[in-house]
Amino acid sequence: MKYEIANTLCCIIIEGIWGDGRVGVIALDDMSFFDGDCSSHPLKATAVIGECSFDRSMCDWKNNTEAPPPLQELGSHRTTTKFTKHAQEAQEGLTWRLASIISRPANLQDHTFRAPTGYVFFDIFNQATAQNPVLRSPDFAASQNDALCLSFWFAPFGRGEATALSVFRVELTPPEGEKEQRLLIWKMATKKFDTSRPDWMYGQVSVATLTAYRVEFEGEATDGGFALDDVTFYDGNCQTRPERAAVEPPPSEKF
Repeated sequence: MKYEIANTLCCIIIEGIWGDGRVGVIALDDMSFFDGDCSSHPLKATAVIGECSFDRSMCDWKNNTEAPPPLQELGSHRTTTKFTKHAQEAQEGLTWRLASIISRPANLQDHTFRAPTGYVFFDIFNQATAQNPVLRSPDFAASQNDALCLSFWFAPFGRGEATALSVFRVELTPPEGEKEQRLLIWKMATKKFDTSRPDWMYGQVSVATLTAYRVEFEGEATDGGFALDDVTFYDGNCQTRPERAAVEPPPSEKF
């Protein structure tokens, strides 16, 4: 469907996504265009900045993990070191990435549609020291509202008991001369979970919005990982879930 706005050729694509059921249908009818602005109906269909179900891409979220060393290195005799497929997969696991048919943790299904793919994860194994892959949100402008509720689904897996997932609020307008301030607002470790058969769990936390900020999911693991799906934001404060993921002091007392 093509049309012109201010002498610019535009294109609208209406896309449906097949869920996990055998039968499903969405019907459309009576599509029209009117001059001027209008509000979204229903309200639940309004696009939300930072919202992502990771079905096709990482949306505006970016992997912010420091680049790992190259797979090929020159030794003292300037000969190329050969790395196995296992070593390459281990290195790729140091970053957040989209699940694929051939690369996903413990056959975990997507939370949104229970499809084989459609989420992001990091999977770290056999590392001597803890690795910290970071998934970064787009930048958010300051808002007159006190807070937004960050909502997401997560799934822990792996053998390492020290594996953890944290959420940070990064202040984008720190005092002059100071670096960006990272405030820990949510943290969950795998110590008390059965990670042999990972399953999705719900998480949420309030994020202060009076100043410009972004959100970062940071993993920590030597032998394990986390999957993440269906990230979105709602207006207002919310109670931290799970309750044991709460950290002190509350974010509202920091900003």
